[in-house]
Amino acid sequence: MLVLYAKLKFLAFVGGRVESFRDRFLAGPERSARFHSKQSPLTEAEQELFRRLVKALPDHIVLSQVACSQFLYTEGGDRKENFGTMAMMKQKVADFMVCSQNFDIVAVIELDDSSHRDPAKDAKRDEMLKEAGLKTIRWHVSRKPDAAKIRWDVLGLKEGSDGEQVSRWAPRPT
Repeated sequence: MLVLYAKLKFLAFVGGRVESFRDRFLAGPERSARFHSKQSPLTEAEQELFRRLVKALPDHIVLSQVACSQFLYTEGGDRKENFGTMAMMKQKVADFMVCSQNFDIVAVIELDDSSHRDPAKDAKRDEMLKEAGLKTIRWHVSRKPDAAKIRWDVLGLKEGSDGEQVSRWAPRPT
């Protein structure tokens, strides 16, 4: 009975200290760091590309700023190896993701701007996405694509001379 009483007193003591730390850290008046909201989660260039993607791909769902941990997982190694492999991507974010109407991933799109300073890192990231069976498309911020280029790069479609959609992968007439 004495042991149980000692455990309860310890938990109350620790719980009280944790609560007071949390209260001091998050809500205390002496905390000078405060949360603020960004005006927009997307840069102006990303907003422009988002609008182009939505307009060019009306039968698809366009998502922005998708955490890689939401669409990638690892398997095949032991627990430690899987965790380490996933750690390489879990903090990364895809600029855009194009999905079918049932949310199957069609393509991951990166808009390369000043944050993409290391081509080797981008290549490694693209290779990991390819390993997962995902198509990655990169466009530079200074050369954002028009609707026809978006459809061609994402879906492999372009308009023929008669206005019909022609697939990049369709057999060519002989």
